[in-house]
Amino acid sequence: MMFGENSYISSDDGLVDLSYFIVDNTNFKMHSMIDRFWLKYQKNKIEISIGRQRVNWGINTIWNSNDLFNAYNFIDFDYIERPGSDVIRFQYTGDNLSSFDLVYKPSSDQGAVVAGLYKINKLGYDFQFLGANYYDDIAIGTGWAGNIKNAGFKGELTYFIESIFGTQQKNSTSLSTSVDYSFKNGFYILGSYLYNSNGFSDPSVFSLASLTENVLSPKNLMPSKNSYLIQASKPITPAINSSLTILYGKGVNFMFISPNITYDINKSFDLNFIGQFFYGEVDDDFQNLLKGVYLQIRYSF
Repeated sequence: MMFGENSYISSDDGLVDLSYFIVDNTNFKMHSMIDRFWLKYQKNKIEISIGRQRVNWGINTIWNSNDLFNAYNFIDFDYIERPGSDVIRFQYTGDNLSSFDLVYKPSSDQGAVVAGLYKINKLGYDFQFLGANYYDDIAIGTGWAGNIKNAGFKGELTYFIESIFGTQQKNSTSLSTSVDYSFKNGFYILGSYLYNSNGFSDPSVFSLASLTENVLSPKNLMPSKNSYLIQASKPITPAINSSLTILYGKGVNFMFISPNITYDINKSFDLNFIGQFFYGEVDDDFQNLLKGVYLQIRYSF
């Protein structure tokens, strides 16, 4: 259920519009959107699917430089399922944890995407390598997931070659890494870094809207060139968990702080208390730009 103008409600950007206003009055709106709708054929090690589906190529928890099809904004806490893509997908599962994934995403206005991903396990690490014709770019990338002693270590790197057949090129790089560790008492800590060559290093060009957009591009996951995040969580009781996330964008000088309390009422219902506080530099003064406290009740079946 939504309140406000239609332009502020998420539209369906897929090849087929699967969104619908059940109620569309001036002061009250009820909006529905189908995120998953596909057909699948599977035989032995081969799987073919067509329709709206989640193509998850990301490895990191926060920022996914390899996720060409469904990059999302982790600040958008109310979209757990993540967006789907209208694609034709071929998957082959090989031996020794290896696999190959080929995806075609048609588009009526942006140009098509054709991408392949190969996964393999070596030296105790999961590696992946991708290549794609990504709209007007050529994209090549890699990702990894493993451990450094008892700490998890993950990373993703994608390099975009723009206008490869033109005279002017503006290539870009997206690199995301993370390290996480779980203590015996249940305390969990995660540190993550994002380098975005398309990002800014000047506070005067920072816009809060660029940070709160629901759907992002893997070429521009954060408005800052260098972003740092730390996240910690600790269960208070078996049913109650607490967490704190702090994000800082270097150069543009913004900070995002989000405390969170989650209560598992039962197997079907969850209750979340979420705080979101945005800080930034305005006329050389670091100040609060936006703050909100939310109560979310979620039913899962």
